[in-house]
Amino acid sequence: MKRGGHDAGCGGERQGCRRYGAQRALFNALGLVFLAFPLCAGVPAGVRAAAHGPVILAFGDSLTSGFGLPERDGFPAQLQAKLRRQGIEARVENGGNSGDTTADGLARTDWELAQKPDLVILELGANDMLRGISPEIVRANLDKLVQKIKASGAKLLLAGMRSAPNWGKSYQREFDAIYPDLARRYQVPLYPFFLDDVAMQKDLTQADGLHPNERGVQVVVDRILPYVVRLLGDKEFGTGSAAAETIQLEDHGGTYTVPVRINGAIVLPFVVDSGASDVVIPADVFLTLTRTGTVGPADLIGTGDYALADGSVKPSQRFALREMEVGGYKLHDVVAIVVSVQGEPLLGQSFLSRLPSWEVDNQRHLLILNDDVSPPRQARNKPAPVPVEGNNLEVVRAFYSALAKSDGSAASALVVPEKRAVGPFSASQISKFYGTLREPLRLLAVRKYAEHSVFAEYTFVLPSGRRCDGRSVVYLSNRGPDTLIERIRALGGC
Repeated sequence: MKRGGHDAGCGGERQGCRRYGAQRALFNALGLVFLAFPLCAGVPAGVRAAAHGPVILAFGDSLTSGFGLPERDGFPAQLQAKLRRQGIEARVENGGNSGDTTADGLARTDWELAQKPDLVILELGANDMLRGISPEIVRANLDKLVQKIKASGAKLLLAGMRSAPNWGKSYQREFDAIYPDLARRYQVPLYPFFLDDVAMQKDLTQADGLHPNERGVQVVVDRILPYVVRLLGDKEFGTGSAAAETIQLEDHGGTYTVPVRINGAIVLPFVVDSGASDVVIPADVFLTLTRTGTVGPADLIGTGDYALADGSVKPSQRFALREMEVGGYKLHDVVAIVVSVQGEPLLGQSFLSRLPSWEVDNQRHLLILNDDVSPPRQARNKPAPVPVEGNNLEVVRAFYSALAKSDGSAASALVVPEKRAVGPFSASQISKFYGTLREPLRLLAVRKYAEHSVFAEYTFVLPSGRRCDGRSVVYLSNRGPDTLIERIRALGGC
């Protein structure tokens, strides 16, 4: 939908100014006062130019609309220009409205979706946070927004926001959890933080200290571009399907690890552990990171709790890894904890849940990173897949029932034997993780996913009290007369 016309009341230089009550701008993060300048969310002429190709709706607030910048320097225009330089003839519509909260965005959702976008980048919540609006209300509004966008048939990229510390740790924890929780619940891609590497950077923000300047918007676009390109990777957009990336695991004395580059400086071997809620760094490895200057005092973010295998909980140092690089994926601001144990670092859910989807091929010792959740082709020499029908669903129900009881032996007995030694199939790992939960795992749904796979949805509560909603695709195969679990692909976690 075009935003034509001219409104002199908006300063006379932007077209298509919209009025949703009073014009609002982002609050000042410290003083919580309104900024002095209203913003009209028009669509730059250059953004309107493309009449074909995918339509992207940048749906948000002043961070999306380009507050304080010429139209050519705003997020929609810069994103469109970047895509076209990559040969993607996309049209980016400016659906940003200055000062909007999640409630304001929800009120205009139908109007925005009337444009029939192919992809929606949803960036809302900053103004809610700056006003101190309850995280429960923010979550409920975003939940409805996500449902409406998905129901429209458009693809969705959820852009996360983070709370300022001045509201306290409890508010910050609840607010920051909203975006990854919704991404897991509705199986939509998450860009963890819209202002990644821009927030609080004086050279990348305007005089108000909040809104990105031209260079700041460029950083935002560069960071989010790979997510957008992957989502535009369908055949109907003419950009070709994205392929899965495989990373060879390395044998460290019988333990298979994946190389991870930390903060662009040092490469460490990590064990993939879906049972760990965080990235776990042994104390001796953390000492190496500090001695080499890879991690500094500014990266420390307080203390947390860590549950040991015997069920005891001990305090641990928490810190942020500014960048973790695995294969072609770079994630920023990943939470990690230091523990007084020996062994290799662990890649837990604070990292794994932010990947599009992943699985470990234990036979070929590969970490496979997928941009979709379609079942991969069966590798040679694997047990024959079995169609999902009738009582086969009971195998999956029995597996998750065993997890709920922390019965590692019963769970492992349902899995192809050579798979038992890794990840969720290890009896010791099951006892270590599921035995420490505040509330046991509860299976919510089991249903057929594809011809040879089952979709499982479940929930549990960590020792910290945080609720986790998980989804997995479980692949079945025949081993003699028995139907067993071949592998499990995690689609999300906590």
